[in-house]
Amino acid sequence: MEIKRSVAILMAVLALHWVYMTFFCEWQFFILALLYVALAYGVYKESKAARYLSLMILLLHLLFNISLIGFVYYPVNAGLSAADQIFLVEFDQTRFLVEVIPPTLFAFAAFFVLMFSAARRS
Repeated sequence: MEIKRSVAILMAVLALHWVYMTFFCEWQFFILALLYVALAYGVYKESKAARYLSLMILLLHLLFNISLIGFVYYPVNAGLSAADQIFLVEFDQTRFLVEVIPPTLFAFAAFFVLMFSAARRS
């Protein structure tokens, strides 16, 4: 499997995750699903701009998700759960971690493969 195809598949899986988030959380996540589909298509077509934009967005994705996982284990305010502080809804820690950890792993894999392919090309 070529590297560009594997990255496009990983990003398409991330887009599917955001479609899931759209239906089960809020409709604003649909824009992120479209963004990941567009980036997957750009990476598959070997667009240099799409590759660099994907690297930046995947890095932000990783940093944001890692910080969310940190809020679960180290809440800022002991009186409120981490999700109450962030989302102001009833918090289910297991569901939250199931929704955050897999896309974080996919984003890390896509980021690593994109970095590997950029280093291999130069």
